[in-house]
Amino acid sequence: MRRIDLPIDEHLPALTELIANENLVLMAASPGSGKTTRLPPALLRRLPGKILVLEPRRIAAVTASHRIAQEEGVTVGDLVGYQIRFEDKSSKATRLLFLTEALLQRKLQDDPALEGVDCVILDEFHERSVHTETALALLLELQENFRPDLRIVIMSATLQISELERALPRAKVFEVVAPPHPLEVRTDARAMILRPGPDWYDRLVEKVREGLNDSPGRKDVLVFLPGTREIQNLGERLREKKIDATVLPLHAQLPVAEQLKALTPTPGRRRVILATNVAESALTLDGVDTVIDSGLERMQQLHHKTGFPSLDLVRISHASSVQRAGRAARQGPGLALQMWSVHDERSMPFERPPEIHRIDLSELTMTLAGLRVLDPAKMLWLDPPPPERWKKARLFLRELELIDSDGRLTALGETVNRYPLHPRWGKLLAVAVQKGAGRLGARVAALLQSWGQEGRPFQDLELGLHQYGGGPARFSWSRRTEEQLLRLLPRAGEQGREDHRLLEEMMYAAFPDRLSRRRPQQDLSAVMVGSGGADPAPRGLKLPPGPWAATGLDVFLALELIEGLADNDTQCSLVFKLSPSFVQSAVLPRAEKIRTVEWNAKNQSFEVTVGPRLRGLWLSEPHRETARPEDVADALVDVALGRWSEIVARNGSVKDWLARYRFYITHRKDGVGLDPSAEQLREVLTWATQGEKSLNPLWEKDFSIILSSVLLAEEARAFDKACPASLVTPRGRQVSIQYPEPGGNAAPLVEVRIQDAFGWPESPKICGVPLVVDLLAPNNRPAQRTQDLKGFWSSSYKDVRKDLRARYPKHAWPEDPMAPEDDSKKKK
Repeated sequence: MRRIDLPIDEHLPALTELIANENLVLMAASPGSGKTTRLPPALLRRLPGKILVLEPRRIAAVTASHRIAQEEGVTVGDLVGYQIRFEDKSSKATRLLFLTEALLQRKLQDDPALEGVDCVILDEFHERSVHTETALALLLELQENFRPDLRIVIMSATLQISELERALPRAKVFEVVAPPHPLEVRTDARAMILRPGPDWYDRLVEKVREGLNDSPGRKDVLVFLPGTREIQNLGERLREKKIDATVLPLHAQLPVAEQLKALTPTPGRRRVILATNVAESALTLDGVDTVIDSGLERMQQLHHKTGFPSLDLVRISHASSVQRAGRAARQGPGLALQMWSVHDERSMPFERPPEIHRIDLSELTMTLAGLRVLDPAKMLWLDPPPPERWKKARLFLRELELIDSDGRLTALGETVNRYPLHPRWGKLLAVAVQKGAGRLGARVAALLQSWGQEGRPFQDLELGLHQYGGGPARFSWSRRTEEQLLRLLPRAGEQGREDHRLLEEMMYAAFPDRLSRRRPQQDLSAVMVGSGGADPAPRGLKLPPGPWAATGLDVFLALELIEGLADNDTQCSLVFKLSPSFVQSAVLPRAEKIRTVEWNAKNQSFEVTVGPRLRGLWLSEPHRETARPEDVADALVDVALGRWSEIVARNGSVKDWLARYRFYITHRKDGVGLDPSAEQLREVLTWATQGEKSLNPLWEKDFSIILSSVLLAEEARAFDKACPASLVTPRGRQVSIQYPEPGGNAAPLVEVRIQDAFGWPESPKICGVPLVVDLLAPNNRPAQRTQDLKGFWSSSYKDVRKDLRARYPKHAWPEDPMAPEDDSKKKK
């Protein structure tokens, strides 16, 4: 193969020397500089040991190894090789090995010290994938504790590396700036379309025609789309429109051989390559000089309210738009057509959030447990996830029985961890294999994993299995995934058991956290088990119209969930029904027989509810009866505590006292203990509910004395003195003080008739804060509001007096508001 000159070539001697003498190097290079294919073989000639190159995508590992093998005149699998999921092209002779990032973690399980490896290169680090960040954290710990000789090279295709420099101050930085080829960027005059629909596809077809016509070199066109569904739909439209070009898909779900087709130019025939963000970086597409960018991508993320993972359609970041546009000018002048206006750019985030902050961490937690990392939060992360994310992942793995209470893998966890699968799919497959039903497990896991790629062809898993068995040709994604999973099975030919009970057992084993029950007399409303805590609250679900509405769906597993706008609007779009016999024999034994006392707001009375409950979910309709007096006595405090916010909202005396308390704490104790603890509230309510038989008295009962004694104890007198509930005016009238809600700089307020304020030389103060005084006219309506009473008397009072004296001549309006009361009664 003819070797072409690349911008990095002249820097290789200095760069390889730097890496040979330093163990942490940060390299930033412009896209197209040749860092991926030129630096690794140059290091082979400088270092005696093996070199590992971590790539974010399978196709990048494959193409880079093939390109280097061709340039070096060797065969892939000898000196240069690659390892990707389900494929290994390497041998004992391989010294330069490209592999996907996740496989490094598997390699560390087998060889924790990476014996014989001189250098590990993390390519395309700017993408901030969870596997890249994990690899760096593991390598830094290995380097610090056992392998100071191990060289780590972090390569980024963007020159914005200041964040990395701050996080890794000891790293040596090397930059390669390649002069860019000319690039014309055209935005659209029309507003961006945020959801694929007929107009969106029409606009894309229009852009493809524009790109083919205006291509600087009459070359190929690369179109960035959010997902496989859009790739398929646009491909069909372009073929219908008889576009004069070969239309090719490019996305991560394609077999590597089919991805390679999109990367190989077709002599004499132009190409339109429809790609996801797999083509955003790491790959050089020969022959492309025009990019069309939809501005959309599908991003895997967890929703903050429910914690459910989903693949959401979102705007790309500004950084991604720059990367995508740059693909057009990798080999010469380029053209980028962007499907958004200049105004739309203001709504784009600057960069994509790191993956580790937006995905479920259970798979990573389990992989790290296999490496004997029991507390991932203590690792050297560039941007650590919040501790509660790790806690949630551990709770999930504990529920699947894959780790123990210390975070170590169980025997089942060891088995599941050997599969290159998410723990849920690994558990499903492992249980199926244990029961001799591995082929059924592989089929189910394949159908579920490929459900989105297949276009969501069914809403009931049993129906999907029936359709798959009757015509697997229409399930191309599922069939391919099933074939890959079958390769993982020991003695797959002996794993042919199939019956419905086995299916229920493996599904419940993999989805215990999705156990749900339809609400009585509500066909499309359901409740799902709660998560976390000793007494988790169940979560509401909505079901789409489907066959279960007529088939008596009761207890089921909610397999696919979509976040709703409200807490109870989560949509369940794929179910698996559990038979009554399975629920009776396998689910009910896990439940507790619960006897709860609950307040019925409609009937304004307490009820006793009895039935089997699992993690907040009633597995059958519970029996209800009127509560006995002794039931109420035991439950009233708990119920009142659960409705404390309602008590505060409805009980004016409690609300006023809490406002006083918070003002006192804020101004006398620097805000420490601003809100009462649960233990304090329980003690308050224990006293407040004595002798009561329902919640109703608590709506009006004044128990501020109880609050003072519990929350303030010996400070109660000091509190009453510092923050009184009322004060007496100079004319002897007692007025209430209204304390503000916490937060902000609001001051307490009093409402007082002007005549009662005569004699106050200045605004009274609480904790050094002048009160806001609402001065009322004789009709008790505000005439003036001031926090500076002294200033009011000396300035505005004259005009207010003149106005009110004319309207209320029978009242006293002295010229001097500080005059004695007898003088003020004299008419002026």
